[in-house]
Amino acid sequence: MSSKLGKVGDFRDSEVRIDPEDFELHDVTDQRPPLYSLNSDVEMLAGERRRRGSRFDDGESESSSDDEGIEEIESPNLLQVDLKLLLSFKKVIFLCTIISFSGFLFGWDTGVIGGMIQMKSFLKTLGHEKLNEDTNEIEYQLESYQTGLMVSSYHIGCIFGGFTIARLSTTLGRKMPILIAMWTYIFGITIQITSCISGKWYQFLIGRFISGLCIGSVAVLTPMFISETAPTAIRGSCTSLYQLINCSAIVGGGCAVYLAKELYTNVAEWVVPLSVGIVAALVTCVGILSAPESARYLISKGDYDNARKSLKRVDNPDIEGTLSLFQEKIMMDEEAAKNVTFIKIFSKRYRRRVFIGLLMMLFQQMSGIDYFFYYGTTLFKFAGANDPYVTFIILATINFFGTMPGVYFVEKYGRKTALLCGAVGCFIPLFVFSLVGTLKIDKTATDPDVNKIPGIIMIVFTCFFFVSFAPTWGASVSVLVSELYPLHIKSHAVAFSTAFNWGSNFFIGFCTPIITDRIGYTYGFIFAGFMFVAYFVILFLVPETQGVSLEEIENLFEKN
Repeated sequence: MSSKLGKVGDFRDSEVRIDPEDFELHDVTDQRPPLYSLNSDVEMLAGERRRRGSRFDDGESESSSDDEGIEEIESPNLLQVDLKLLLSFKKVIFLCTIISFSGFLFGWDTGVIGGMIQMKSFLKTLGHEKLNEDTNEIEYQLESYQTGLMVSSYHIGCIFGGFTIARLSTTLGRKMPILIAMWTYIFGITIQITSCISGKWYQFLIGRFISGLCIGSVAVLTPMFISETAPTAIRGSCTSLYQLINCSAIVGGGCAVYLAKELYTNVAEWVVPLSVGIVAALVTCVGILSAPESARYLISKGDYDNARKSLKRVDNPDIEGTLSLFQEKIMMDEEAAKNVTFIKIFSKRYRRRVFIGLLMMLFQQMSGIDYFFYYGTTLFKFAGANDPYVTFIILATINFFGTMPGVYFVEKYGRKTALLCGAVGCFIPLFVFSLVGTLKIDKTATDPDVNKIPGIIMIVFTCFFFVSFAPTWGASVSVLVSELYPLHIKSHAVAFSTAFNWGSNFFIGFCTPIITDRIGYTYGFIFAGFMFVAYFVILFLVPETQGVSLEEIENLFEKN
């Protein structure tokens, strides 16, 4: 069955009104222009118009609709788009890839930090001496709280970055805040690197906080920039580039740490991997400078000439129609902003879906994914792995290749089904991993063969965990959360959910070394427990949003 798309009318400088009768229906296989039509946005606009008038105050009755009888316009399925047509967008895909490269920095840090905090030169530089009573040798170590703070300070920076630098996008556009974020990141990395001179662990902590400001802001800015650059037909695929580059950078970071450990025996083994982040940030700056500014932002500032130039650079064949739709969306956003405050998302009308969004973010983090990413090298070192750095690379590689089919899995079977399968698929490996680690691993053993068999079992089940997590919880949560909210509260609700996600990440980063020092691998049962609870929460509370219009989702929550 061919998908049907609407074509927006000509742009006018005067006030624009979108009428359903102005839309001509085309088959996606007929020609290229319809693939650029922003029909998902048209559907949102039509749905919002039907709801406008009573959406902003609790307790008001539904207003009558002037748009009754509008035939629902079916958005294109990304999986049905012809490959030739997809390749015809190579210019915009290239631009979106450049923009998405900002996601490399977050992945690189995730891949580097876990192995770095176990390096002897790192511990010698920033840690303190301690006598090992078993070997009667001097060793260097960091206290558990110091390790936790250094890892987790990054996520506190992410929270602040999402609410500070990212906010500049309304006044400075999309490009300039990303450039500011890149230079903030470079400054933060420089502070971390120079801690090898001062030997102060808290200097390294401050540097990570500053770098986090960048990551938190680009996590908001990059998807926004891409969604305003890519046509609807490939918008989902282009947005997923950010996640794919992120995952590939985790693999790259793990490999870099392993190679540096093999090549160097001094501070260079952790300074060199950190320095790569500076190079990546500079490359991102060059790429962002070469990309056109968001046409939507330019229209919001009344700069229609440059908006046309921006759309022309991405080979948009329906420039006037796209300008028309963007103007309508901007007018609508401004109207909605007059009636909605941040507190509004906690009103009776919206609190349930906001609560569901927060739970999804919490369960994603408490699945244990960052437990393995941040401290996997430490975990598998005690589990008797021959080289825990190699083990980390294997896990990161599985995560990368598991993420790629995630988009297909989510579209084919739905968000809810993916999350339910993921909850079961993560619970079982986590439970076995924790059980074997608690009962069979001897942390005090001097003979590595003592923990060899249990360690292999734990590594195998950790691989099963990543196979389950990547295409389900890794790919589905952000999609589901973004689809839960109506347009007029979406920006506030998504910002709050994202901040909650970073906060959960902080908890994992800070508490893990402290808790594992006391209860060891038993800590893993906590993550297994969260996945057990997540299954029933999703089963009974979370609606399926695949193929459901915003208005239908709204009605679903209204009735229940």
